[in-house]
Amino acid sequence: MASSKQNCMKTPQSFWGAYNTPTVTLVTTMWDSLIPEKRAAAAERFERLVADHCQWGEWSEHGSKCLKFENTFESAISILNSAVGRAKRQSFARPVRGYGLFNARTGMLLVEELLRDRINCLHQERQRIDDDLRDPVNQENKELQQILTEGRKNASDLLERFTSELEQYTSDHKLSRGWF
Repeated sequence: MASSKQNCMKTPQSFWGAYNTPTVTLVTTMWDSLIPEKRAAAAERFERLVADHCQWGEWSEHGSKCLKFENTFESAISILNSAVGRAKRQSFARPVRGYGLFNARTGMLLVEELLRDRINCLHQERQRIDDDLRDPVNQENKELQQILTEGRKNASDLLERFTSELEQYTSDHKLSRGWF
């Protein structure tokens, strides 16, 4: 950004806000490309950046970190571990109660209806693939046969998974409603 250092640092700080200070990590790059003679001066500038209250120091006092990326796998993992370790792990999601809304037209829960629709589509897809596999024109093309066979296997696997989920869902829902 074309501006003073202070303004360049205030811009991202204004996006993040003071509440997020402990979770912010400022990562400086290009450390691996410095020639050895320039490394000491760069390290000194980095320390001044961290300590300077006008640039980053105030944020570092409230938990924010400045880290150096050395362009190595280990450096990347270290930065990620540092950031994840400071992240707040509060969940504001409400606990799940029931399985959602009813479709007034069908009287079926939306989750169940969506599962049934997906299962019907997979049956249709598998039927279409079976028709393509039986077509004499397609039987001559081995590559197409392989693609269709893989597509049929994928559709069958998904069909099995969604059918199992529907069975599990409907049995759980009946038990929670007191239906046997």
